[in-house]
Amino acid sequence: MSYTLDLEEKIAVLPFFLKHYPAKNRSFLLEAQKIIQQQIQAKIWLQQKKPVLKQEKLVPIFSLQPEIAALNNLVNENIPALKNYLLHAEDYFLTLGVLPCLKQLGWPAISQAAYLTTNQENPSLLVGSETFLSMWNAWNTQQQTKNARNKLTVLLKCLDFPPELTQESSVIQHLLSHFSSELAPDNPFWHSLALEVQIAFPAPLTLTDSLGKQIHQLRYLISLQQTEFIRRQKFGFSDHTKLAYFLRNRNFSLSDSDRLHQKKAHAGLGAYPSGYDGGNFKLLIAFHSEFIINRAGKFQNILDLDNLNGVVNGASFNYANKNDKIHTRLDVKFGKSDPQFRRKILKKNQYKAPTKTSGNFSYTNKTGAYAINGRSSKENSQLLKEHFKKFMRWYDDYQKISNQ
Repeated sequence: MSYTLDLEEKIAVLPFFLKHYPAKNRSFLLEAQKIIQQQIQAKIWLQQKKPVLKQEKLVPIFSLQPEIAALNNLVNENIPALKNYLLHAEDYFLTLGVLPCLKQLGWPAISQAAYLTTNQENPSLLVGSETFLSMWNAWNTQQQTKNARNKLTVLLKCLDFPPELTQESSVIQHLLSHFSSELAPDNPFWHSLALEVQIAFPAPLTLTDSLGKQIHQLRYLISLQQTEFIRRQKFGFSDHTKLAYFLRNRNFSLSDSDRLHQKKAHAGLGAYPSGYDGGNFKLLIAFHSEFIINRAGKFQNILDLDNLNGVVNGASFNYANKNDKIHTRLDVKFGKSDPQFRRKILKKNQYKAPTKTSGNFSYTNKTGAYAINGRSSKENSQLLKEHFKKFMRWYDDYQKISNQ
């Protein structure tokens, strides 16, 4: 098997080799670095020179042949050192037999080099693993939309994410299997992912093209992955007790509105979906990670198989950093990018959230269509949040007593 490094890859990989390769083998790398720098200078010169010559028509373009010949001579004169570099570099790349696969997935050379320098004995490529995060963080898209879109495309490939998300259990479990079990809801990776989405879809774009559709639907898988992470916590038996255990000594917010997670059938005149169980409330971690919990203390997810309330009112990861215009553009106005199975359910039963304005369908009306036990939908949510806060305080006291 051969693995050919192009000029850009040589440039990207050299700093990693120079830093991590054994000192006794660094001499040929330093020599190769000089050669490559000369190649780069010549390449830049040619790129700058061609347009000028064409525009001014001073000399025919073939007059560049002497410069090209000189560049070739420069390389030929140093071929022994260059071959030595390439030989060692390619051997190093093929040590684990993974690099060609990474290149095929779309990982740039800088990320491939990060893979090679990982300290893990058995590097994992699962999304969120230490090795994956090293590769992800090494890839600087430099605020360029095209670069960010490429990076998101690689992420989707790593997850084997389909063009259209379904509720099939085997498909969902297959997708979840591509996440590291160590990827927590407050991992910095989630903020990094959100920033890449913001770069890939600058204003006024929304998540409506083919890539945007997948990125929008990805949020539902992320929310399910995050609730599954919480459910693996060692303390507690219910979702809300396990969440409380995870949130100890962590920052979270209950202040954001959950109006859009209180949908009822028949445009508000029908019933709440089964599984609503008296209300939903929203909890956020760093704004991005969202948990919707019903009155019974159970997580509500759009990919829940047997929970209509989850499908209708469940959690979705936020790509914005706060509740602003970016949030509206990237997290609210997704239109036809929603999975077909959810769109059909919402349309068939005309599920609709309460309105911000006053009237019978208002979020703040105590006697309107969305009222619950004499409380408005908003007041009911606030009550559930207060109950959760009290539970958290009780849990903190319990932990202090238990540790004495």
